[in-house]
Amino acid sequence: LNSLPYSSNSDIILKSKSLRQQINFEVWKNSSLFLNRYQLRNIEGKDGIGTIVAPPGYGKTYLCKLIISTFLKKNPNYRFLIVCKYTQLMKPFSDIFGSYQSVDITSAAALSNSDCPYLNKSYDCLILDEIHELLSDNLVETLKAIPHKGRLGLTGTPPEKYEKRRLLDEFCPIVDKITKTEAENRNWIVSAKEVNFLLNLTDAYEPDVIRKIDELNDTISSLLDVFDSDLGQVSKCTNIVYAQHFVSRDLRKANLSPKTVQTYAFQLQALITKRQNIFNLAPLKIHTTRQILEMLNPEQVLVYSSSIVFLNSLAEHMQTMHNKEVHVVHSKMKGKQVLVDGKLKKLGAAKYKDWILSSFQAGNIQYVGANKGLGVGYSHDKLKYVIITSGQRSSENYEQQKGRAERTDKDDINKKSIVINVVFKDTIDESKLNIRQKHSELGTIQYVESLNELKECLES
Repeated sequence: LNSLPYSSNSDIILKSKSLRQQINFEVWKNSSLFLNRYQLRNIEGKDGIGTIVAPPGYGKTYLCKLIISTFLKKNPNYRFLIVCKYTQLMKPFSDIFGSYQSVDITSAAALSNSDCPYLNKSYDCLILDEIHELLSDNLVETLKAIPHKGRLGLTGTPPEKYEKRRLLDEFCPIVDKITKTEAENRNWIVSAKEVNFLLNLTDAYEPDVIRKIDELNDTISSLLDVFDSDLGQVSKCTNIVYAQHFVSRDLRKANLSPKTVQTYAFQLQALITKRQNIFNLAPLKIHTTRQILEMLNPEQVLVYSSSIVFLNSLAEHMQTMHNKEVHVVHSKMKGKQVLVDGKLKKLGAAKYKDWILSSFQAGNIQYVGANKGLGVGYSHDKLKYVIITSGQRSSENYEQQKGRAERTDKDDINKKSIVINVVFKDTIDESKLNIRQKHSELGTIQYVESLNELKECLES
């Protein structure tokens, strides 16, 4: 292996039969794998252990079907366990493998139960869907405890945080990458146009409110200095034991007591939430999003927000002003009475959520609002428009949300997709978007500041 040539990006290219053409335990190790030096050390001597990275919309569920079919043709007695982070992500696999006696499907939550039946079975291969969502010390130890031979991770967005990346490298290192450029060039996905709709804060609030926002920014900045601008440390320091460790390890913090640091951490979290609400719940942002939905009519649109209050307010405005319903999906949603097979039926929260998503896929409802929980694994090939009104500093979540509109449509080979971000210009709102878009190609993002400019952009 050490004698193989290095490419310009310091990756080693192992040239053999492509992993994408034929997959079995033997070929897996010797396929067209892209490995850096550290990954080589991890995978040497291991049989069938690795993660495949492919952009959202590539078809990882279909790839999983090909892998399992290949294994079962070789040996019908092979057994597989597919692990998904969320119950909703199990459905595509259940639709395909529900009748397979050799395939078990479970959620991460189910594995945490001591009476989980899969913990006492033996498998030839674990398939870990959206493995970046499964990377916690406890869950990885649980997965290791399940008797198995091969281990395949699938993800569209490899983790960026050090701890999660360390777990991935140790437990199931990346062995193959299908880049977004390759997927676009091969027409495996549709590249969405990104449009940033910039709102002016002065159009949203009176001068005295803006002055208070400036004061809030100053207070947050001062408190962040205590934690070296590390939001991860802020969260940890809400625990008094960690706050004590935080103070003792840094001489610059010697004048602070652990209790003071803990108090600062709680205050900072509250102030950041207050600031987020100022931007997320601004009537101007709700009003503009509603106008964009009307502009896109009669297209289907998926609207993302980190605020459930925003989504509910948008739904209320659309119902009141346009007599159109925005179906909101989130973790705290309640059941509802809906039309099923021509009859009104009261559905619980879980079944109502399934009804919304399946109805959206079928084209029977026009608008869905969701938080980041719907950003992973949801498939709707005909969806062309996504609006994102807020989010955290996570390019992983952003790429997943954007990916909902980037799936190819076999009925529309010329499909064009648009992702519209609605943010306040020159504020933390826009700064967080810039971080989320750090993987977007330079020069490809278009900026608009009015509905007329947006209309021209969409028509071009």
